Amino acid sequence: MEISQTPLSSNKTSKSRTAFPSASSPAARLQEGSKAAKLQEASRISPETAPVELKKGQMLRGKIVDLRYNSVRIRLEPGQQIITAGLEGDFPLAIGETAQFQVLQDSSDRLVLKYIPANMQAATETMIEKALLASKLPLTDSNKALVMTLLDYKMSIDKQTLQTMVKLSHQYHDTSFLTLVLMHKYNLPVTKGNIARFEAYTNGTNQLLTQVNAVTKNIAELLPSIGEANASDALFQVNDTLLSLLEENADTKAFDFPAQTTLGSILPEEDRLLLGEALKQQIEAGSPVSAAISDNIIDKIADGTLPLSDTIALLTDTFMPEQVSLHTLKNEMNGQAGPLHANSLPLPESDPAAAIIAILIKKYPMVTDSPKEIRDLLNAQERENLLTYVGSYPMADDLREQIAAGTARIQDLLQWIKSSLSPTNPHAAKELLQSPEYSKLLAEAFRDKWTLTPEKLRTKDSVLRLYEDLEEDLKKLDHLLETGKEVTETSRLQEPVKSMQENLTFLKDLNQIAAYLPLPIQFKNQDAQCDLYVLARKKAAHPLKDGFTLLLHLDMTHLGMLNIHVRLEQKQILAKFYTEKPESRQLLSDHMSALTDALQKKGYRLHAEVTDTYEQPDLVKDLIEPDTEDSDIRRYTFDVRT
Repeated sequence: MEISQTPLSSNKTSKSRTAFPSASSPAARLQEGSKAAKLQEASRISPETAPVELKKGQMLRGKIVDLRYNSVRIRLEPGQQIITAGLEGDFPLAIGETAQFQVLQDSSDRLVLKYIPANMQAATETMIEKALLASKLPLTDSNKALVMTLLDYKMSIDKQTLQTMVKLSHQYHDTSFLTLVLMHKYNLPVTKGNIARFEAYTNGTNQLLTQVNAVTKNIAELLPSIGEANASDALFQVNDTLLSLLEENADTKAFDFPAQTTLGSILPEEDRLLLGEALKQQIEAGSPVSAAISDNIIDKIADGTLPLSDTIALLTDTFMPEQVSLHTLKNEMNGQAGPLHANSLPLPESDPAAAIIAILIKKYPMVTDSPKEIRDLLNAQERENLLTYVGSYPMADDLREQIAAGTARIQDLLQWIKSSLSPTNPHAAKELLQSPEYSKLLAEAFRDKWTLTPEKLRTKDSVLRLYEDLEEDLKKLDHLLETGKEVTETSRLQEPVKSMQENLTFLKDLNQIAAYLPLPIQFKNQDAQCDLYVLARKKAAHPLKDGFTLLLHLDMTHLGMLNIHVRLEQKQILAKFYTEKPESRQLLSDHMSALTDALQKKGYRLHAEVTDTYEQPDLVKDLIEPDTEDSDIRRYTFDVRT
């Protein structure tokens, strides 16, 4: 990045480094109440300053010109440029001293340095020089900074490592040493694309939701563009392929059983009696949700009259405490599609009821996500237009009425269109498929399939199924592009589909070293990118056995940035909400009792704290290298003979 004399703007986080004017600048003579004017004037100090290129991990040396709180102005050696930066850690420094620093952060609006104590500088420099000489590499500032980064992140500085890293630094000269070092350390494929993805994830700018929206937008524009330049056959073929994608993976979705379905219609009496006994055992064991299990409910299970939906809800609440939650979490975070087994339940594996419960919960998961209706997407005029397009096709009166009223479900309407389109009336079909109303329905159906709602998240393995669907659907879209090359308009999908496929592949690699998933969330009136971090110590023998810590990072339209730290131990939840805005803190505080009551009904005790001290999550510090010591210089050995 380029650093000139302009001080950094202040940041709201506790790690922010406030800029300040020089005592000799015009800004210093302004009144105290004009802080903004001070900063503006301060940006014009030091006319002799020329821009200087800095990289993460780079070593700097210079004289301290000014020092206030955690901010420092340094006149660099040998070029005499002046930079303003934040200082992290302990720094027993004074104005006028000459010291050595390392670049920790070099974003466009913030520079952060680490002070290297004088008693460590000589030993460290000697070690770095020996390592470079042993590897037959020149003693340049760049090479020294690279070795320092390797030391900071506990990596070997043998000949092979240094030569590999120097080669990579030359090949990707615009990439920070920290990125190259961490990618090499954790065997992440070092390519131009992966470097961009790694840096985007570490600075919080890679949003899966953005890619989902890009693909759905191109799908919406695809059929109109095909219809303008091709015969109707090509249009019908592509549309049929897209609608088939929406119908696939049905076996992984919640089973949409009729509301009146009873347990007796799908489970024999012998199995129902076993379920009743298992529930009685939970009452005797003092299960937190045992209060919801009455004798009347057990009797209804035995005679088979309890609705299936109520049965599944009861079994889910009773037999899916931490044991099942952890099973689900571990599968979803490491990408394994391991199903729920009987031994995942809080029952002896030999208990015959365990297998019955596991099968029921898996086969008949709760349907908690209400199907989206077309009135959520199309206004009255657009619905009238849609009826005009389909007017020449035979249609049941009730469906026609539902379209007019807007109560027709998007998925049902698309299925009807797929089965009703006739090649005998190509003009009417083409008019429908090219209409903006149909494009909206198609794009929304894919967006709904490729995002999560709060209701979907209540269903077990919903995150895992989302990623499985994305991966499979992108493969099929890629196949459509390969087989339909003669339809040149499909090429508009090539770049966004390829980009998302590569992103999913990189996420798999990233999850080998850090339990992290980006979640595209769809709320009622807005979308939000949610990042899920599991903050478990990697070296622990059983990191999730006795509880675990999660960090949820959300970017909300109205609430702003929000971090939620959640610690789950047994049935106790410790949660801290960090908001970006004071008004968001107040809003969450005012409604926290509703969350507390809802969790209490599930058998959990919530202890919550809300504060407006938001900090941007750091993937490297929080997950990848949580134990990196900033100021320690450890003993490293390298073989001169190599």
